[in-house]
Amino acid sequence: MIRNRLRRPSERTIAGSAAALAALVVGIIQFRHGIVHLLDTVSYWSGAQAVADGHPFTSRLAPSFSNFDAIEFVQRGGRVPFVDFPLGYPLSAGIIGAVIGVRRAMQLICVLSLAAIAAAAVAGTDTKRGRTIGAAIFGTLVVMLPITRTVTQGALSEPLFTAVALWFVIALARFRGGGSFRPVAILGASLGLLRFIGGPLIVMAAWE
Repeated sequence: MIRNRLRRPSERTIAGSAAALAALVVGIIQFRHGIVHLLDTVSYWSGAQAVADGHPFTSRLAPSFSNFDAIEFVQRGGRVPFVDFPLGYPLSAGIIGAVIGVRRAMQLICVLSLAAIAAAAVAGTDTKRGRTIGAAIFGTLVVMLPITRTVTQGALSEPLFTAVALWFVIALARFRGGGSFRPVAILGASLGLLRFIGGPLIVMAAWE
């Protein structure tokens, strides 16, 4: 028993932790000048702020993809239903933002998502040494890609969705190998709450 307690972490665990730590550093550096206000950023921020203020599922911005006009926006007292995107990301950011502020909550979620993406690259490989180290390097490089940097600096939902999608695939593979179905169900449901495209992925879990 003592030997088990003193057992060294596996190489995969070390590699995954190193990749996640490197991704955390990358994310923190990307936010050194704050959030870049893209069009979708403002929409997410408004929805998250409404949750933090105790008005969930609403927004003070006229939705970009809805039929609400300016007159109806005014008639509703400047607060309309949040219908631009699924509710998962603004709901998560708003709940955390009620404690630490919405801006910090959005940054925190994005940075942690980058770490989860890098760790998933390692968790999804086999235990061969060369592949484990290569996966750690690959996972770190992914979070440094220009497209990843853009959606991260804009504090969009893509980093969180990507992280959940990767771990969903890993959980599904483990379930097919005899693992528990619970992670598949939880992650699959989360995908549908983060992006509309997550809906078809839920079918994969239901098919199992």
